Amino acid sequence: MSKPTADWERVGDRFYRKIQLYTAVFDQDLELENYVVVGAPYSGAVAIYRDEDKLQAYRGTQAAKSSIDLYSCAGKLIRRINWDKGSIRGLGWSEDEKLLVVTNDGVVRCYYDLQGDFIPFTLGHGSEEHGVKACRFWSSGFVALLGNNQLVSVSRYDEPRPKLLATPPADEIVSWALIPPAYTLSRSVEVLLAIGQTVHVVDASECEDRMLQNGPFKHISVSPNGKFVALYTDDGKVWVISSDFQNRLSEYDSKVKTPPKDMQWCGNNSVVLAWEDEVHMVGPNGAASKYYYDSWVHLIADFDGIRLLTNDVCEFLQKVPDVTEETFRLGSTSPASVLLDAVDQLEKKSPKADDNIQLIRPNLDEAVDICVKAAGHEYNIHWQKQLLKAASFGKSVLDLYNSDDFVDMCENSRVLNAVRFYEIGLPLSYEQYLRLTPESLVQRLLNRREYLLALRVSEYLRLPTNKIYVHWASQKVRISNDDEESICRLIVQKLKGKRGISLKQENRCLYY
Repeated sequence: MSKPTADWERVGDRFYRKIQLYTAVFDQDLELENYVVVGAPYSGAVAIYRDEDKLQAYRGTQAAKSSIDLYSCAGKLIRRINWDKGSIRGLGWSEDEKLLVVTNDGVVRCYYDLQGDFIPFTLGHGSEEHGVKACRFWSSGFVALLGNNQLVSVSRYDEPRPKLLATPPADEIVSWALIPPAYTLSRSVEVLLAIGQTVHVVDASECEDRMLQNGPFKHISVSPNGKFVALYTDDGKVWVISSDFQNRLSEYDSKVKTPPKDMQWCGNNSVVLAWEDEVHMVGPNGAASKYYYDSWVHLIADFDGIRLLTNDVCEFLQKVPDVTEETFRLGSTSPASVLLDAVDQLEKKSPKADDNIQLIRPNLDEAVDICVKAAGHEYNIHWQKQLLKAASFGKSVLDLYNSDDFVDMCENSRVLNAVRFYEIGLPLSYEQYLRLTPESLVQRLLNRREYLLALRVSEYLRLPTNKIYVHWASQKVRISNDDEESICRLIVQKLKGKRGISLKQENRCLYY
């Protein structure tokens, strides 16, 4: 078994790792370079739609039909949404995996369950007259750029109330990005517009020129925590500055003549640039690492890393978590590293195992805690087991130790391994899982019609299962080709005696 450090790379004073999640993701006939590819937060579904700005070869009437295809990260088709509703100008996801499709005429369709059901609303504010040029999304809203340079903001999807932001200059916008309301002082979304040589910041009440002089900026991207802004200059350099535009933190010269196709943040500590088949990751202080691919690569950013997607592979690039680095770093003498070695010696029946324990005895409880946390950050099942074995060995020596965290990690690891399986295709990191919550993970499984796994996860984590049965029954009524009496009999048989399901819910399913 290869060491976890095999896929680490040092960039400046930090380690990063590129984890291979899935291989043979898409059919080789799918030309990803001709598609817009957008991924949902927390390693969610991937929506692809043919880029209307790119020429395409004529392939007959069948190929000419437009569709938005929803895939898992492993390349499994979840749903194909046939599209004939006009030119798409915005495609994005919400935090709870709603797909937002914005058309040129200002109509927004919110697909809420990955199965083609949607709720429409309109942007108004002249969007129908001037048209929508582009959109930028955050976890619970988006901003649309209209043909007259006006900006329309939608801050929630359950009760959408489009609002016009302050009026920006009428000059051409080279690139733009936004800072979500949660990270601004005004608690309103702020839009960064690269216009001419400078950047303008637009919020609900004013438009302010930040007086930069090195534009035009071909790309602009904001870090997940809203504290930093990355700018790609016309001469091929990446600037990282504070989001208040007061401090320039680092600079990197790509030495590439053509601007990248995309620029995204990898967590909050590095910036990733993507050309057709080449990726540069720029860490703190301008240090960088380069990766090369055999085909076109798309970037899908998340709050703790970035997914790299090609026809052949789906990978996750992130900074190595501190507990993982402390445990596995070459030459590490930390208590956790020594404890991990001790369990290896124990398996070899070597007396050195006891020597290692005595060596770290004063810090043994800390070593156990770190091994438990490091297990959560591992994708490899072998190393998950080794770390948990080390923690189990360590806590067996301690007189007093609260095992709650250890038990929780064992449960969480089993759940994560189950949903990461390629048939499901949800490669959640441990940090993403904590933010998403087990309840929301079960909802994602329901949206994918993975009822058996949803039930097993809920029972294993002691979560209520009544919603799963109700969801299953509703879908059974909708899609089954059997006669009504057979469906009714089956649903009553399945739901009979299930705790938490009322007669009213049962009748609603049957009526639906």
